[in-house]
Amino acid sequence: MLLGFLLLVLVTDVLDKKIEEYRYTFTINPLPFLFMPSIFGSRPTIFALIPGINLEIRIKEKLSLNFELNNAWLILPVEIEIGIREYLGDKVFEGFYLYQGLAGLNLENISKDIRQERVLEPSLILTAGYKFIFRNGFTLDPFAGLRIFILEAFPFPALGLYLGYSW
Repeated sequence: MLLGFLLLVLVTDVLDKKIEEYRYTFTINPLPFLFMPSIFGSRPTIFALIPGINLEIRIKEKLSLNFELNNAWLILPVEIEIGIREYLGDKVFEGFYLYQGLAGLNLENISKDIRQERVLEPSLILTAGYKFIFRNGFTLDPFAGLRIFILEAFPFPALGLYLGYSW
C-alpha cells in the first residue's frame, strides 16, 4: 500500500508540470470528535475524540486527493478515509472548498461495549471549509459538514480544524 501511495505521488508530480507554489499539505486534526447517538437502541451512544493525520495531494489545478487516518485516544487507528477536494475560488490549492469522501470506521476500537458483525462501518463525508496557507507554509484549515453512515442513512455533524504545513 505504501508503494502504491509513493507511486501516486510520483505520477502526480510528473503529470502536472505547471509552476505552482504548493502541491502537498500534511496536517493534523487535533480535536475532532465522533458523535453517534443510539438509533433504535442498536448500539450505545458514542462520543469519542479521534484525532486525525491527513495528507493532501494536488492532482489538478483546483482538485486534490486526501488520505486520512483517525486514531482513538491518540493510539488505536479506527478510521481510514479517502476523498476529493474541489477549490472554488481564484487561488490554486487554497481558499474555499467542498469535500466529499468515503471512510471506514472500526467502532470496536472506540468502545468495548460495541460488538458488531461487520469490521468497518462505511460512511460518506460531505464538508466545506476554507484553507489558509501562510507565507512560511503553515496551514490553517477549519471545516464543517456532515458524516452520513451508509448503513443507517442518518447524518451526524463533522467539525474540525486542520493544522499543518504545505509545500
